[in-house]
Amino acid sequence: MKKNKRGISLIVLIITIIVMLILVSVIVVSFNNNNPIGKANEAKFKSDLSSFRDELDANVNDIIFGESNKSDMDINVNVGDYALLRKYIPDITEEYANKLLIKKGKLLYIGDDSGSQAENFKKYYNEQEENWARSIGIQSPYGQVGDTNGDGQITKEDSDHLKNMLGEGGNEGLINTLTSRQKKAFDTNADGNINVNDSTTIDRYLDYSIDKLPYTGDKF
Repeated sequence: MKKNKRGISLIVLIITIIVMLILVSVIVVSFNNNNPIGKANEAKFKSDLSSFRDELDANVNDIIFGESNKSDMDINVNVGDYALLRKYIPDITEEYANKLLIKKGKLLYIGDDSGSQAENFKKYYNEQEENWARSIGIQSPYGQVGDTNGDGQITKEDSDHLKNMLGEGGNEGLINTLTSRQKKAFDTNADGNINVNDSTTIDRYLDYSIDKLPYTGDKF
């Protein structure tokens, strides 16, 4: 009889442990899916960037209004230039100064992985933060297909910039001089090459002949 009781007690204990493990697993999965810490970080990041953008827009407008010979196109500040960034965004912190820049009067998230910006990009770029920034309308240099001049926008300037880089001979070796982000931005028809067809694709996108980039339909 005692042996049976021990056997039953052991079975109950094992079942209890299994149930507890299942409950813990459910709680952990639920916590990971909801990720309150991650959501709090995302909310703070978006709120901070929105505040910085509003502050920048107000100051840019004041500067343009006060200096008739100046436009937003003249206001450019490299990522990491904390002192100059504070001129336009007084509340920006040094941490954010390593991740944000101003180009043509617009706030951008770090994205240039070339030249003098490469080291800064390597240290501070975060893909998740770039996605958060994009979700509130703040772009990154070369973060969009078609942004060949790295100003966070797709305009006629991008098509002209690419044509100038290609030059008369088509510059077949151009692709070898570009970083991975630049290649993605330049290759607007997703064929693995950088040539005049890519600038034509930008033009077609801008005149609404195609509705998205990269364009992978029939070649022009």
